[in-house]
Amino acid sequence: MKARRTYSLFGKNIKRALAYEQPSLKSEDLPEFRRFFVDNGTLSELHNNANQLVVGRRGTGKTHLLGAFNELIRDEYDKELSTMISLMQLDRDSSIPENCTLAEHRRIHATDLFEDFLRKLFPLFLNQADSRLNQIAKSIPHRDAKKKLKVVNNLLTQLLEVVELGSPVEILKTSKKTIDTSVTGAAKAGASLSIGIDHNKPHFSAGANLGGDMRSEEESRQIIEIHGKMKVDIIKVRELILQILDELDVDTLHILIDEWMELDKRTLSEIQPIFAQLLKKTFFNTNKISVKIASVWHQTTLYDKDDMQKSKGIELKHDIIRAIDLDTAFLMSEDQVSEFCKELLFKRITYFFEKLENIKESEDISQLCREGEFVDDLFVSELFDNSSNFRAFIIASHGIPRDLMNIFHKCSLRIKRNFELFCIDYQVIYAEARSAYNTDKRRTIRPDSEAQKLLKIINEYMESSGRRLFIVKNAYVYLSEALQKLVDEELIHQLPSSVTPRDISDTYKVFLIDFGNYVDWIETRKKDISVLINESVLPTFPHEFSTSIEQYVIDVTQVSSDTIECPTCNRKFSLDEPVFNKANICIYCAHEFKTIENVL
Repeated sequence: MKARRTYSLFGKNIKRALAYEQPSLKSEDLPEFRRFFVDNGTLSELHNNANQLVVGRRGTGKTHLLGAFNELIRDEYDKELSTMISLMQLDRDSSIPENCTLAEHRRIHATDLFEDFLRKLFPLFLNQADSRLNQIAKSIPHRDAKKKLKVVNNLLTQLLEVVELGSPVEILKTSKKTIDTSVTGAAKAGASLSIGIDHNKPHFSAGANLGGDMRSEEESRQIIEIHGKMKVDIIKVRELILQILDELDVDTLHILIDEWMELDKRTLSEIQPIFAQLLKKTFFNTNKISVKIASVWHQTTLYDKDDMQKSKGIELKHDIIRAIDLDTAFLMSEDQVSEFCKELLFKRITYFFEKLENIKESEDISQLCREGEFVDDLFVSELFDNSSNFRAFIIASHGIPRDLMNIFHKCSLRIKRNFELFCIDYQVIYAEARSAYNTDKRRTIRPDSEAQKLLKIINEYMESSGRRLFIVKNAYVYLSEALQKLVDEELIHQLPSSVTPRDISDTYKVFLIDFGNYVDWIETRKKDISVLINESVLPTFPHEFSTSIEQYVIDVTQVSSDTIECPTCNRKFSLDEPVFNKANICIYCAHEFKTIENVL
């Protein structure tokens, strides 16, 4: 621990606040969302009736953004409703018949999950509708209010019945014919009678020893048996919701869906496009309903076209737009990153120490900071002693909000929260970043996996070059599962194209090796880690970068198959095919693969 150089005014108060506040809390565990949200324009970007996709790695604030938007609509917009649901809440038990095909398995499982989604959504919608109904009732005459209440309650009851009970759906129809035969007349003693059905035609035979008179009457009946099951009628769900919105005079219902990628994580097959098709059929193509989906981009499959040229799902740029990328939302400049991190930390700490919020107005310290610069100067010095330590703190977190708060929490414990005597300096920060890499991140990769093999190649590159920054060809970025696994587990970090030179971003994607890994490498070789204090929040590119670019390239295909299978025509071809490398399309059917151009 390093003794602080500046005098602490609020060390005791901060220690008391941290005793109650848990800064590393996940967004879903916060007492509220908007209170802790740092808005850089993302809320206004979401506020429309378009269907939008929000993407970002784990910990970048997808859940926090949706939660803050949900509270914004609830608190400030009377004629709009908002419901938020996580797909992790869905019941994944599904009654799938034996010996069914893979396609049938996907369809049945996706349908069962979607019906459970509607069941989970209904009570949320009911609460919002009830609040809106009470609001309307206060502004209209009592007689009209009673009439409105009756109509809306009737529609809500119908919706509940459709969602919870379902509607009978015919799956098999069979028929059979029966013959009723009656005999009239006198049958003499010793008479015999035989009645039956032969080839669907009635017949009978009769005889008597002593003769006699007998007549027969037949009646044919057809019985139809229908086998069916109860299923949610999504067209009826759509009709009822739209009727309810009209009755409530609602402009837009926002349906916020979190953790979209969880659909495929715990299933035997990919079902996202089928689930998306049901979602589209129920809620899309109306200006009354807006669907916002949050997911990790490379684990997201909204649309699929099979080999019969039939499509299912939600088509990007047509049915839904990719609106916000939280990996790049605030990484436009160093000042922007710094301001974001300051405000995020300030909001968390002041939750249990409200007096800190009013320090800007305090006469006692009015001469210590200029108006509007409190968070820039005094707050940073209270925690980090100087701006260099604060910059090291941001670099170590890679600007990921969850990592930022985790590192702060661990660093504050390392100095025993004694901000009167100590500060969070770069040595404490580097120690925690290194520990996080060795004890947490590195263990998420299986030793025998392709991701581990690629990580070894990346580490060898760092060993030989001494650099954290490397680049990968655009065509391979979203085709390498190993690369995406390392990004998802935060062992490498993808930089936005907006902060890279254009001549690089047109051909390559830029990555940074995790800071904790880099610190571990430096300290293992007994080098002076203080050199890292001069690093910038966003990487700088050397002047000769464009002429020496090949020295920064890592070939990720070294640990992956040298062929790729087209999802449309199911034919394989080499990754070295010129047509594929130039246009990123299948050489047989021209299917367009995901690339930087249609991702960013």
